[in-house]
Amino acid sequence: MRIGIDARFYGPRCAGLGRYSEELVKHLASLDQKNEYLVFLRPPEYAEFAIPANNFKKILANFAPYSLAEQLFFPFLIRRTKVDLMHFTHFNAPILYGGPFVVTIHDLILKKFPTIRPGITRRLKYFFKNLFYDFSLKLVAKKALKIIAVSRFTREDIKKELKTPEAKIEVVYEGISSLSVGSASKERRDRILRKYGVKKPFFLYAGNSYPHKNLPFLLEGFEKLLEEKDFPENFQLVLVGKKDDFSRALENKFHRVCREFPEAKRKFCTSVIFTGFVKDNELAALYQEAFLYIFPSLYEGFGFPGLEAMLFDLPVLSSQASCLPEIFGPAACYFNPCDWKDFIEKSKLMVQDQFYRQKLASLGRQQVKKFNWPEIAQKTLDIYKTVLPALRD
Repeated sequence: MRIGIDARFYGPRCAGLGRYSEELVKHLASLDQKNEYLVFLRPPEYAEFAIPANNFKKILANFAPYSLAEQLFFPFLIRRTKVDLMHFTHFNAPILYGGPFVVTIHDLILKKFPTIRPGITRRLKYFFKNLFYDFSLKLVAKKALKIIAVSRFTREDIKKELKTPEAKIEVVYEGISSLSVGSASKERRDRILRKYGVKKPFFLYAGNSYPHKNLPFLLEGFEKLLEEKDFPENFQLVLVGKKDDFSRALENKFHRVCREFPEAKRKFCTSVIFTGFVKDNELAALYQEAFLYIFPSLYEGFGFPGLEAMLFDLPVLSSQASCLPEIFGPAACYFNPCDWKDFIEKSKLMVQDQFYRQKLASLGRQQVKKFNWPEIAQKTLDIYKTVLPALRD
């Protein structure tokens, strides 16, 4: 049988969605040598993609996600390849595609936190985009043979918001991949810190700057934390993530405040580092050298970065919102993401209690074992077999 995988989000440049597609393809190649797989990719990932097995083939699908071309032309490309089953690894399946498919819905962030961009023209553009998102999401959920939800929290969101029967939704957690744990020497890690102007000790955040990530709260909370008399004044906050409209707006506001109040904000302004996008090997070094990982998000479907931090024995200070307690379990310290006082208290607890940090690091090593890719790929393959009986033979 011929199975198509929409991997237009692929690899580290595409953050969590990219890791999901990359690891799924890699582990399906290890599990299934019988069926044929067509992997649909955009440039530059198409050129960089290494065929993982003889039964895998790559297809150039240069249709930008959420675009008109995706909706109008991608379905014709898929039909020409004559796949028996398509797996859309994100909700943005073309609504004109009429073949059998399963879809992974990672979250309903765009429904809960609609994208709003600066400028009247762009606001209008995204208003209509969000209307289409809502329409297409409901239609895709209705047409899919199965929906893969990456957490129980996401499953409940799908049931409630999209009115989808629970029997149609399968919870398959995402997996955690190693970011070259232990591969960088201490000398090389020090070079990476110097490259970005990072000095230990530091809190680390890695991810995008979308509104639901709650980074303005994190910056204001960190500033208040530095003002506490019993908090060490040498801590830095390091924010890792690619540049986009939201990160630029956040950074511009930060620098504007620092220019307007150079003396009053001196300690704060010298303690925050924006690195931009960093490669996996450099991110691994930052995980290894950080004091703790901080996750202030208001809404998540899964929570990749916190689990990645646990791979490096890095204690996690997390928001208690959405799926995060489900995913991190007892291996994180939780705070209210709308309460600076609670954030400050939990941050001070983490800094002052070494044994608590060690306990969280130990629990983290156990927690990440629950999210292994071979098992997740097998569950996904089992879903393929469930919806397309011919695959069972």
